[in-house]
Amino acid sequence: IIVLSMLFMAMSACSENSVTAKGKLLFGKTFTNARTRMLDKLTSDEEKMNAEYAEKIATAVNSGDRDALKALFSAKSISSIRNLDDQIERLFSYYKGGFGEYELSSGSERMSMERGKCVERERSFWIYIPSKAQYSSRISVCYKDVYEADPGKVGLVTLKVNGNDAKHSPRFSVGYEWNSYYD
Repeated sequence: IIVLSMLFMAMSACSENSVTAKGKLLFGKTFTNARTRMLDKLTSDEEKMNAEYAEKIATAVNSGDRDALKALFSAKSISSIRNLDDQIERLFSYYKGGFGEYELSSGSERMSMERGKCVERERSFWIYIPSKAQYSSRISVCYKDVYEADPGKVGLVTLKVNGNDAKHSPRFSVGYEWNSYYD
């Protein structure tokens, strides 16, 4: 375990320019392959989780299930946001009859580690909704899937609806106005 920790620290601290020729052969290729595999897995996990959240949101909106959408929010959001039901109603009014097809756009991830363990992770991504009418829209989704200090904060934090044409499409939030509002 110590050797792996030291090797990882040594490899992550090294750049192409700071390693000797022999070190490049030992660390560069092995590290690059291992790091690439690790990042591929992390990216794949993130994309899978984002797709699952998007599907749950789309299913709730398309079926008109306000309770299912509300259940995706964290317990902290549900108990802290006074007008969450009104915000959810506005989302359903905006997407009368659902939105059918959608595309995902990658987002970002913020993670806090303690002693090599993830103790907090917040992810965000975009759901792009092409419109059969003249205007399309997108929903910015932010959720926490890890929060060791307070598991009640795990779940959706905010959905931000943005029309592509500000003149004809409102912009509003469901949940907190800012992603990490209650941190």
